[in-house]
Amino acid sequence: KIDLEIYPNPFWTSTTISFFVAENSRITIELFDLTGRKIKTLFNNYPGAGSYKTVLHREQLKSGIYLLRITMNAESSITKIFLQ
Repeated sequence: KIDLEIYPNPFWTSTTISFFVAENSRITIELFDLTGRKIKTLFNNYPGAGSYKTVLHREQLKSGIYLLRITMNAESSITKIFLQ
C-alpha cells in the first residue's frame, strides 16, 4: 500500500507528490492526459521502505485535468490532479 499526498492540488507552477512505501517495492509514478496519452514518468525506482517526494513542474503542460498513476508491484491507482 502507498500512502500518497499531492499538495497543492489544484496547482499553478508546481506540486509536490509525497508518498510513503511500507515495504521494498518497485514504484512508478506516471502522468497522463485525459485521453490516456502518457506525458511523462515522474518516478521509477525500487526504493526501500520510507517516505519520498517528487515534484511535478508545469513546464509545457496546459491548464486542465491530468491523471497520476501510481504503480507498486502489480497494483496501481489513479488520482486526478488539476493544473490551473
